[in-house]
Amino acid sequence: MSIYTLMTQIVGFDAKETIRTDIKGDRYNYPLGVSVEVSDFDKFKVRYEKAIKTINKEYSIENKRKVYSFQYFAKLYGIDSAIDISKCFLNEIKKNIITTNVYFTNISEIKTPEIFMYCEDEMGVKKPTNEFIKTLIQPYSYICAWKYLNENKNSKSKLFIDNFQAQITRAWQKIQNNKPIIYYKGDLCNPVISTADMFAGVIDSEMQNNKFCIESINKIITKKLGLKGRTYLIGSPDLSHISPVSRQQIDTSKLLKHPVYYLITEKRPTEMNYYEFRDQFEFSKIFDDIVNIAYDNDGSIKLYEATRDYKFFTKDDRIIYYEKNGKEIAESLINQQYIDIALHYGHDKIK
Repeated sequence: MSIYTLMTQIVGFDAKETIRTDIKGDRYNYPLGVSVEVSDFDKFKVRYEKAIKTINKEYSIENKRKVYSFQYFAKLYGIDSAIDISKCFLNEIKKNIITTNVYFTNISEIKTPEIFMYCEDEMGVKKPTNEFIKTLIQPYSYICAWKYLNENKNSKSKLFIDNFQAQITRAWQKIQNNKPIIYYKGDLCNPVISTADMFAGVIDSEMQNNKFCIESINKIITKKLGLKGRTYLIGSPDLSHISPVSRQQIDTSKLLKHPVYYLITEKRPTEMNYYEFRDQFEFSKIFDDIVNIAYDNDGSIKLYEATRDYKFFTKDDRIIYYEKNGKEIAESLINQQYIDIALHYGHDKIK
């Protein structure tokens, strides 16, 4: 049984980058966000596990994990297979979803060529609209949550948001009072955010040959996918809420979902870039096992960052290492009394 009270409605949010090329061949990057609302977290989790077993059997996927992201399928099997798998999953899970909403941003560069930022700082700046829209991609999950609350003012739902980094906006100042729960790598360890992530991948694919507008997305949601929901434009009228009012970074530390399973990786080989090294580790059996443990314990998972993560440790979190470099870092954290114990993967029981 989860910590959430019986019949507590949950809304999970995730976002992704969409890339489009206009008739001139110019490339544009836009944020695309989605939300998935469910009525009972524990019942949904059971149904989610059944749906995952169905797609694993249907597509001969090895049962390495209990929860998946769209990118996991895309990187292993290719984008076309990821779309098919995700559609199959959504078809299996849709009876247990209340609503699925889609959010996108479109601001005319002709009408609004620049966006003013940092009105609460001593010095404000103006940024070209297209450049500003790119800055929305990383934190778009919380911006969608703000829009959801703005459109559903009486909502009592608990908000699950995939982790992000961003500067302070009025939207965040409002939404933080709702005490959303922030998951590190939520699409890899939380079933509602995972569902939102797969839904986002399918919507992006379906929109490749369609104009980004409310009507066309609504048709995909209801007619093509057989889901209940609607589409929201986050645009020019929302600028005072979504543009940063300060250069100060948003502090999500008090809203993080614990336990956090911090994984200490080895030093990156010089012949591998950061993303290659990260992908290699995140497809390893070690990562599979810790993802499953985080999922079972309604926690989250993070690759340990020595420069910042020590500030956020709680007694419920776990530090996990697997080789020499990780052991040295873990022992240093114990000696400095940040943590009481570190767990050696393959030797210590992790729970």
